[in-house]
Amino acid sequence: MKKTFLSILFIGSCAFINAQEVATPKPAFDATVGYTESINLRGLSYGGDGIVTGIHGKIPAKWADIHIGAYHVWGEDKAKNIDSQSHFSLFASKGWNWGKWGLKANAGVRKHQVSNPAIYDSVAVRTSLTLNEDPIGITKWVKPSVSVWRDTDYDFSGVTWGLHNTWHWDVLGHQWHITPAIKWGSAGEMKTTGDYDYTKATLRVGTEVNVFGHDLEPSVKLTYLDNDIHGDLGFASESETSVWAGIKYRF
Repeated sequence: MKKTFLSILFIGSCAFINAQEVATPKPAFDATVGYTESINLRGLSYGGDGIVTGIHGKIPAKWADIHIGAYHVWGEDKAKNIDSQSHFSLFASKGWNWGKWGLKANAGVRKHQVSNPAIYDSVAVRTSLTLNEDPIGITKWVKPSVSVWRDTDYDFSGVTWGLHNTWHWDVLGHQWHITPAIKWGSAGEMKTTGDYDYTKATLRVGTEVNVFGHDLEPSVKLTYLDNDIHGDLGFASESETSVWAGIKYRF
């Protein structure tokens, strides 16, 4: 698993260096407020059930677009086993085309903090590749992806295969964005629990509305997560279904 992780990380890094794509002309930022029933990270259920707020920024650079973000789950109820959480991310993304082929790569680092003392604060690095275009036309219907990661605190590496796409439908005077996705992943060498694998399916529906001259993007996401963990640090999820709903404001 370590050799696979390092190999794909090297390929992703080379892709950034050699990619040729026109960057976004100016930085873009957005803020989000909503509600989540559960936070799912790399196939593990971190719980949640609280108000979530976050901010994200996309900053164009010479070789890639730089993304920075943070969100916080406002939950603190020990009787109901609900903990507050903070998550931070920094990564770079780049896309390029060769004839009728199109790929997008990203690589970065994430930091996770949970108020529950039984759960370690952790840092994870990840890189991924997504096929955006192909000469056969498969990507018009589904876009395949692969990602690898390493959690430096829980000491495990993993790989995830995914399929997703977004369709746009005009209904009731609005354009609706519908994104179904499914992921299969596995990881090894995790402290205390050993190996684990998971299946995750999501369906996101969103649109844009203008309220008093401000563009807002309300959305709802349904998530199904099922993982198989050897042991239990509180991350187990047996056919868990959760809902995320929120509003994004771009500025």
